[in-house]
Amino acid sequence: MLAEADAMPPKDATAPMVGDISAEAAETSVSQQVPWPTISWPLNVVGRLFVVLPDGSLGKCSASVIVSNTRSALWTAAHCLHDGESGQSGFYTNVTFVPAYRNGEEPWGKWEAQNLIVPTSFADGDFDRMLDADMGSVILKPLAPYGNIQDAMGGYGYRFGFDTDYNDVYTFGYPAEGYNRPASDFNNGEYMMYCQGNTEDAFPFNFYDNRLKMDCDMGEGSSGGPFLTGFSQNIKIVGANSHTEGDPRSSDDLFSSEHANHAIAVINAVNGS
Repeated sequence: MLAEADAMPPKDATAPMVGDISAEAAETSVSQQVPWPTISWPLNVVGRLFVVLPDGSLGKCSASVIVSNTRSALWTAAHCLHDGESGQSGFYTNVTFVPAYRNGEEPWGKWEAQNLIVPTSFADGDFDRMLDADMGSVILKPLAPYGNIQDAMGGYGYRFGFDTDYNDVYTFGYPAEGYNRPASDFNNGEYMMYCQGNTEDAFPFNFYDNRLKMDCDMGEGSSGGPFLTGFSQNIKIVGANSHTEGDPRSSDDLFSSEHANHAIAVINAVNGS
């Protein structure tokens, strides 16, 4: 199975900001701050995701706007939306998205979730859920005066079910920690950060494990941020930040679940097909 869609910039998009970061991003696994302000396409559609966990504490992840028929969808990691074992009762609550968030600033407002979607195998606690099912979508409510988020801000395209080896990939997120980095570099996840490089099959000799791996030092809080190809042209999501190899402070390997059948099932559910 394959699924692909092109990015859709907003109609009134200003000049892309890719030039502001690409000069620094020569195959770097050391995450850099995205320059502020990030209020124009294509960086405005990445943001911080807030959820309330079952114990009442506040969970923090990352997400981005993905092209869809709803014109209101985000792409993120399933573990940012669901406890991974409790079926329909396992979804987190009070999910909100703040695009282009930085240090308390909300330049595009705060968007509330209307619906959450994760793969069934993830929700039901499948043993391999982090390998091939750690992705999900949030359908957002319209927000005045913008209307639907994709119409106002644009959305990344996607490329699911194709490959694990991609060149010139960017990944974005809001990490609160990272490999061999002082906490002050991240200010408790208040800054949008990015890495740039190539992805590869994390375990090429294991036919059943097709996770994407990228050298990047972003840790907790970056979960759900997009793996992106075509950043200077037609930007497409090919993965989502899922997990590191053990303690994120001891590894700079960042993994995405395989974005194949489960990812296609999620986007099809979003699109109503």
